[in-house]
Formats: sequence, structure tokens, C-alpha cells
Amino acid sequence: MYRLVITLIFFIAGFVPTVSAQTGNILARADSLMKAYRFEEALDYLEGIPGETPDSTLQILVEEKMLCCRNGLALTEFVSTPKMVAKKDFHKDEFLMYLPMKDRSWRFSPNTLVKDARDDYQSAFYYPDGQNTIMFTDKDDSGAWNIFSTERINDTLWNYPRMLNEALVTAGNELYPVISPDGKNLYFASDGMYGIGGYDLYVSRLDEATGEWGRPENLGFPFSSPYNDILFAISDDEQYYILVSDREASGDSVTVYIMEYEPIPVKKRIREPERLARLSSLEYSAPAGSDDAESTDKVAAGKDMNGYSRVLREIQSIKDSIGRCSASLENLRKEYAVSENDKENIYSEIVSGESEMSRLSASLEVKNRELKKIEMDFLTNGIIVNPEEALAAPDEGKPLEDKTQFRFSRHRPGSDVEIMVNAPVKKFDYSFQILPQGRFAEDNRLPAGLVYQIQIFASASPAGVKHLNGLSPVFERNPSRGKYIYSVGLFSSYDDALANLGKVKSRGFKSAFITAFLDGERISTTKARGMEKDGTLTEYMVCILSPDGELGQAASSVIRGKTSKDILRASTPEGVKYIIGPFRSRNEAEAIAAELIAADVEGVSVEEQ
Repeated sequence: MYRLVITLIFFIAGFVPTVSAQTGNILARADSLMKAYRFEEALDYLEGIPGETPDSTLQILVEEKMLCCRNGLALTEFVSTPKMVAKKDFHKDEFLMYLPMKDRSWRFSPNTLVKDARDDYQSAFYYPDGQNTIMFTDKDDSGAWNIFSTERINDTLWNYPRMLNEALVTAGNELYPVISPDGKNLYFASDGMYGIGGYDLYVSRLDEATGEWGRPENLGFPFSSPYNDILFAISDDEQYYILVSDREASGDSVTVYIMEYEPIPVKKRIREPERLARLSSLEYSAPAGSDDAESTDKVAAGKDMNGYSRVLREIQSIKDSIGRCSASLENLRKEYAVSENDKENIYSEIVSGESEMSRLSASLEVKNRELKKIEMDFLTNGIIVNPEEALAAPDEGKPLEDKTQFRFSRHRPGSDVEIMVNAPVKKFDYSFQILPQGRFAEDNRLPAGLVYQIQIFASASPAGVKHLNGLSPVFERNPSRGKYIYSVGLFSSYDDALANLGKVKSRGFKSAFITAFLDGERISTTKARGMEKDGTLTEYMVCILSPDGELGQAASSVIRGKTSKDILRASTPEGVKYIIGPFRSRNEAEAIAAELIAADVEGVSVEEQ
């Protein structure tokens, strides 16, 4: 969706420097330019500050500001132009209750899941009853607020909360993670990723093949700004974007912006500071007769006609979305035809758009069937209806659905989430250690590839923990009857093993020496060091080319049942390529490929890396 690559640089969390008056004036000038979206001018100003300045604090802060300016300039290449529906200011401790999201779904902390409270914004996470995943922020060991998740195992038991993955862990703080209605996108705010100042807004996309969340992308202008943009979500009915920011608010307030949802937003290059500032202010003119007040209107109507009107409006809404999606796809295909440098990313967007079009078409088919059933019921009862009048009629308990007449309504907070978590099974630590009591490895099998060990002794009978002298992990091999060989550690390089050889000898193993293994088989250390030096270790990948972008149930079952290797997803002009590996031997890779082919999976190949 966003053809933008920005180098991730994380700032030092908790760094609060002492700022001199001169430094403060310089930074204030830069901030003023950045908040006017004059990033190029701010960058020129900051680059003019001598790099040899004795004020080290100033230099650090200047470099951070320069990075924000460069990110801002990069984001001007892909700017959205959403249509405003409504906006209103709320106190920062109250705004969550006025978002057009499910009632009783914002859970405030501290609670049974999150023990601490934030200092900057209201501590809460979004969890509608019945969902199988809870996303929330909590303090990690360093004190930073990172994103955690827990998944339902059964009616009463949940997985132990865990951080998502390396791509979503920063030295800064994350805020208000919300999953999109289709479950495929995770939106959140962060002040520790590439951004343009304060909290920025990001999206991480779910890789359905691996179940992992992808590297976050900045949502860009006008959603992110040089101010604090703290929440982004899509309403459950996929009618609205929801944005919360302090860009226009004062004191302890924030502004809630409501915009029309677009399945595939059309992005354009906007570099002019005045246009960017105007667009990011999200200007909105309230329609005549609207007062932005809380809605308590109730309009009575017949139950059957209400249902008919509702389905008609849903069908109209889906058709509108299909029209917008179709137009966006047409533009992308034209862009793909003339582009020379960005075909892969554009193709990926086309695949995503076609997937969205299929989903919308399926939804339209379901709603059309529902409409026909209602019409047949009317005919059976001798009722004649006018679709145009029904479309204009209000839904039960709701005012006429007119996006220009959006009104903020107060919701109720959700109750505390009482869940039982499944305590994690502690995994054996295979890193080299010297402990008060030595430990044998839980699994004596060696990993694939080249590894080194330090052989400590051989014995005619099995050794006990007391013989290990505090070393861990110690592996036992029994190559022949009456001979037991004991080695410690799994070292990825000869130098790593050599650095620990002295420590092993100091524990009483004076005759210890380094050994090498390739795919579990003993080789000479001379050969192993030569392989390290020449880089002759070959890796093999199993590839599946999918023209429609789907991995398929058969392929997923084989992969998950036969290997624990990573699955990567890459877009190509021919389709989506799923890459499984790496494998150290061709035989191992070809065995997996044979299983896939036997399961009637097409497009399977083994590639050498």
C-alpha cells in the first residue's frame, strides 16, 4: 500500500538532556519550521549549525531533528487526501469513550492483564467481547511500553502474553494498538520508530502464511504529523477512519477526527508546505443544522422495514466501496505499465487491491441473498415496498445514515478482563555458561550447518553432573560401545570457540580441544576454518510460486508438519513467491519439496543461495 522505504533508527528512550538557552532557541526555530511542514528549510537550517560545536547535547538533538526532517520529506512522496466527516475536541482522559467503536470494549488499566498505568495518556486497550486476540501495551524489562499479545486457547485459558516480534520492538513507547476489522492490519502509535516528531502512526500487516506481523510502515500525511498522533483505527462497519491527535488541541485535550474510509486510498506527491499544512489540519465545515452534540436521537420504525432499509444501505455502501476499489486498481495498473523502478511494490499493491475486491464482491453476494429473502417474505405477506423509500428511511434506533450528519456518542467502558494465562514452558538455554552446577544438554542432536564445540573428556562409562565442573551445555556422544565423549557449547565460529577454550581449561579440563561439525558430522577444524574463510557454506531454499498470491491449505500443512524453518513472502511479476528455509543440504530441501509436490502443490522448486 505504501511504496516507501525509510531506514529505521531508534532513539534512546528516556534521554532527557539539559538544554542551554542557545540550544533551546535553535531547537525552537527548527520545531517552528517543522510544524509549518517546511522540512527542507528546517533541514537547511540545521545543517548550517557547525558540527564541531562544543555542546554535545545540541549535536545529538540536531541530528535527531535532521532525521525527522528527512523522514518528513520522504513521506511527502505518498500523501493521502481523505474526506473529512467530523471532528471534536475532548479531554485526553475522556476521548476513548467517544470513538465510533464497539461499546464496552475499551478496558482501562491497571487491571488483571496490565499492572501499570501510563504517565502520558489514558492507559487502556481495545478488546470487544468474543475476540480471540488481545493486543495491548505494557512495560518491558527496560521500562518502555511495547506491544504485547495474548491469544485464546479455549473458553477459559489464554496464551502467556508475549511481545510480537523484533520488527515491532523499539527503545521508545508504543500506544493504542488496534486490529483492523478484517484482522489483517495492526495500527498503533509509536515515538520510537522513524517519524517526524512526537508520536507517529504506523501499520503492520499480517503475513497469513507465517502468522507474523510485518515491519511497520508510517501511515504518512495527513495521519501522522509533527505533533502527537496517538490513535488510528477503522470503524467496525468499515465506514470511517478514526484519528486522534493533539495537532490542533490545547492543554490536556486531543482532537478526534472522523474521515470516510477508502479501501485503497489514492496517494499523491505533495511537497508544498502550505498544501501539506492545510491538508494535515483536516479542515471540516459542519453542515447546516448539525451541532456536533452527543446523539441521543431515537427514530421509531417498523422492524421489518428497518431490516430491509439496513440491508439496502449496506448493499449501497459495498457497491460504493467496490467502485472506489476498482478505480484505484485501474490507476495502479496504469502506473505499473509505465513504471520502470517500482514495479514490485506496485504489483504488491495490485495483488492487495484484488484481494480486497474479492472480499467486497463476496460480501455483496451475501447481502443480495439476504435482501431477496426479505423481499420474498414481504411478497408472501402481501406487502409491497418501494426500495427508494426504504433506502431513505432511518434504521431502527438510528438517525438517517448521512455521513455529513455524524454525531459523537458516549460509550461505556468495558469491564476488567478476567483471563487465565498458560504459563510459558521455560526453554533450555544452549548458550555457553559456567554455572554453580553443570548441565547436560536436553537434546544431544547438533543443529544443521557448521558448528564448533570444545571436547572436554572421554569416558568408558556415562558421566554425571558432578563431572561437568559447572559447564553448560554439555553434549554426550556414544559413538561405540564403552566409549562416551563429552563436549561443551555450540559455537558458530572458530574464534568464538577459541575465546572460551581458556575458560573451559580453567575448570580443570586441561586437555580440552576444539572440534568441528557440519550438519552433525565430524570434520577437521582445518577444513571448517577454510569453509569459514572462503564462505563456501551453501544454503538451499524451497520456493513456491503462487500466481494468485495464496499459499493454500495443502502447502501450509506440509510446511508446518515437516519443518520449523522460516517462511518468507516476496512479490514478483509472476506472482507471490513463498520461500522456506534455509536448509544446509540439498537433500533436506528436496525432501520437503517432494512432500509438497506429493500434496499436489504447484510451482515448487529448490533454489541455491
